[in-house]
Amino acid sequence: MRLEITADKDLRPGTIFRALLQTLLGNNWEDYIVVYLKEYDQPTGIFFSKYKIHNEDGPAAIKIDGTMEWWFDGQKLFVETQQEFECYIRNKAFW
Repeated sequence: MRLEITADKDLRPGTIFRALLQTLLGNNWEDYIVVYLKEYDQPTGIFFSKYKIHNEDGPAAIKIDGTMEWWFDGQKLFVETQQEFECYIRNKAFW
């Protein structure tokens, strides 16, 4: 699921959309303009635990300044290009 953080979103304090962004990205959530999420079936019943930042096809988060971040199952990866990310994913099978 792709979330675009645009002016038409209700980001007032107390809204679910803002709380979700704060939960996933922390206090720096305002630096992001696009975030890709994957929904998981969690039996816990906690709404926010159903979502993790994740994208296998490219960067999972894009900041206002154009910086891209790659995430896999909610874990931020310290790679800088799609090629590095794909290498990481291929090698992950050997861990």
